[in-house]
Amino acid sequence: MSQRLLLAASTALLLALAFVASADLIPTGEAAPPPEMGGLTVDDAWPDLTFSEPILVTHAKDGSGNVYVLERPGRILRLPKWDRKTKGIKPTVFLDLRSKVTGVKGAPGGLLGAAFHPQYGTNRRFFVSYLAVNPRPRNPANKFIFVVEEYKSDGNKAIPRGRALLGIRKTTGLH
Repeated sequence: MSQRLLLAASTALLLALAFVASADLIPTGEAAPPPEMGGLTVDDAWPDLTFSEPILVTHAKDGSGNVYVLERPGRILRLPKWDRKTKGIKPTVFLDLRSKVTGVKGAPGGLLGAAFHPQYGTNRRFFVSYLAVNPRPRNPANKFIFVVEEYKSDGNKAIPRGRALLGIRKTTGLH
């Protein structure tokens, strides 16, 4: 299991435990059935997936069951609703901002977050924030820019033209 996938699985398990009042623990060394926690069963939904520096797993609260994974280098991947009968589900690229966030290597910049509009199910609007290299700094010290943009989607994929809502010039690649 890759280190990234292990980190994502560990984070998901910790979040699940935070919302469950009790859990049955299995002694070390015993073969364990799928863990059941307060009536919930944990399954390895997408066992063969790997991500490039995942920073957020979210959903749009639109009833679709889709899960979105943000990768720091600039991609948002969409995973369709998981079903026990479905095998081999692959993510699709929902939005690719890698060309905008390039040049921030070695800094904790890149894609930083995403939020879906409360009425995303009807208006298909969502917002992203990222740190990028400032293409035209007035002051040479302002090498970076923190950007918030609004995008729309067709429900499966983002329309690649966003609308800038905020741009803050920065002297470092730190968010």
